[in-house]
Amino acid sequence: MRSIEDRLQRLGVSRLDIVYIHDIDRNTDGTAYAQCFEDVVAEAIPALAEMREAGLIGGFGLGVNDVRVCVDLLARVDLDILLLAGRYTLLDQAALAELLPLCVRRDVAIVIGGPYNSGILATGAHPADGTVPYFNYAPAPAELVARVAAIEAVCADFDVALR
Repeated sequence: MRSIEDRLQRLGVSRLDIVYIHDIDRNTDGTAYAQCFEDVVAEAIPALAEMREAGLIGGFGLGVNDVRVCVDLLARVDLDILLLAGRYTLLDQAALAELLPLCVRRDVAIVIGGPYNSGILATGAHPADGTVPYFNYAPAPAELVARVAAIEAVCADFDVALR
């Protein structure tokens, strides 16, 4: 709550449109993940709901890379929005089967972050500068490079840039 109050003061505004709980997931929190998740449910969500009711924020949600965290949290609480990074792109459609239909049913907005999967869908399979293409902040595996090359071929057939 103090963090949001500080931001309101620094920005000189009386309301923030959206507030995200950022990066609660197993990769970020490791062995502390389960406790962090429970803290979000027990403490962060009620505090944000209170601020929304008071008009300090327009809505709140989660900003993560992990589809499962979104599904698990939505099973326990109501959210207004999800910022999902890199899990609904031409290469990674992990959100398609379960999360996106759940969001439609629950009227949860989605922001797709990282639509280029940290580079490869912007640079293509063979970046013009000769560097290695990146996927999820690491050099892309050969099978993904091959998939991107195939996608680029389809794009070329229709005179559409990969980006």
